[in-house]
Amino acid sequence: MLAMCMAFFDDDDDTSSFERLYYKYERKAFAIAYKILKNQYDTEDAVIDAFFNISKCFESIKGLPPEKMNSYIAITVKNAALSLYRKSEKFSMTVPYDDSICTEDLSGGSGEYAKLKDCLSQLSDTDQEILYLKYYLRMDYKAICAATRVSYTTAKKRLRIAKANLKKLMSED
Repeated sequence: MLAMCMAFFDDDDDTSSFERLYYKYERKAFAIAYKILKNQYDTEDAVIDAFFNISKCFESIKGLPPEKMNSYIAITVKNAALSLYRKSEKFSMTVPYDDSICTEDLSGGSGEYAKLKDCLSQLSDTDQEILYLKYYLRMDYKAICAATRVSYTTAKKRLRIAKANLKKLMSED
C-alpha cells in the first residue's frame, strides 16, 4: 500500500517525508477508522484510501505544523471511513462518531467566543468540517477537495452555505 502512495512522488525527500508521516500516524488512522467501521478489513481499506488521498495532495500539506497535520489526517481518515461505511449495507442516517479525536479542546475566552462555539456546535457536521478545514487549518480549495472527496465547485458552495448558516446563528438573539 505504501509503495502505491509513493508513486506520486518524484523526489526522494518527499518519498521519505511521506513514509515517516505514514508510520507516525498509521496507528491513529486505524483507531479512527475502526471506531467508525468496527471491522478490521473495512478499517484497512479506509486507511489505505485516506493515505492514498493524502499522497495525492502531499505537496500542499507537507508544511503543516504537527497539530494541524494531525487534524488533517484525522479528518481525511474519518471521511474515508464514512464513505466506506455509507457504501456498505450497514448504512444508516446516523453514524456514531466521537469528534474529540479530531478536534482540540478550546477552553476559556470571552462571551463572543462562547457564543461562536455554541453556534458552531449547532451547525451540521458538513458545515463544521468545511469551516474547520478552511479557517482553522487554512487549507486551499484543492486540499479541501482532496480531504473531503468533493469537487471544487461543491467545496466552494459548502463553504458559502456554512458561512451563511453561521452568520444567521450568530445574529440571532
